[in-house]
Amino acid sequence: MAFYDTTAPAVVACRGYLVTAAQLADVAAQELRRQPGGEFARELARLLPDVESVLTTGPGRYGTVVRLGALHGTPMFTITHHDVGSLPLAAPSAPYLRWISDGLREALGYDDAQVAGYLLSAPGIRGRWSEDEVLALSGGSGVEPVRDRVAPTTTRPSEP
Repeated sequence: MAFYDTTAPAVVACRGYLVTAAQLADVAAQELRRQPGGEFARELARLLPDVESVLTTGPGRYGTVVRLGALHGTPMFTITHHDVGSLPLAAPSAPYLRWISDGLREALGYDDAQVAGYLLSAPGIRGRWSEDEVLALSGGSGVEPVRDRVAPTTTRPSEP
């Protein structure tokens, strides 16, 4: 899992999808294990046009909607946790890192060095994956990583 931390000073690379308010509400409902198209999703879709910055819909890892701004007049939102710093920090798996790496290449045109630099700066990766391992996952070294990474859960460090 990855979360957008509204208090972090760093810039987050991301990809956007043009969806309706109802579609975003359905995604949020599914992440919260609620019925897509159900009462929660309908109410959230109704509220989205009025969200100026942050709307917390209740408990749950993805229970907070954040308005990120607008692109060409279209509002941009993400769903995240209301207090990312309180969540246990865990290292991502190799398949998840590979998926993120592929997305950075495809959506943003990152090269090997940019992918490795970006990923190694993330709190869940820093200190748990080496540069060589990240390059291997992203295809930069030509060597497949030997194993997947399972790390003990720790609390999130206070540094960015």
